[in-house]
Amino acid sequence: MPTNPFFDFFEQSWVNHQTDHGQHPDSCTGLPSDQILDRVSSWVSEFNPLISPESQIAESIRVGIVQRFYGWQ
Repeated sequence: MPTNPFFDFFEQSWVNHQTDHGQHPDSCTGLPSDQILDRVSSWVSEFNPLISPESQIAESIRVGIVQRFYGWQ
């Protein structure tokens, strides 16, 4: 899977979205994996509607966020 040069931006944007810029704990912590993946997928679509949900870039962003923050392999 190709590396997304803007992944740090997406990662920080996810953190800001989930924690209201550090004001609240991450609301995905402790959720089942399918719910977390659904939330990440929805967020990517809302965050940048120009990225097709079926694209490799969208998949890379989703997988990267899930692996980084929720420890999935």
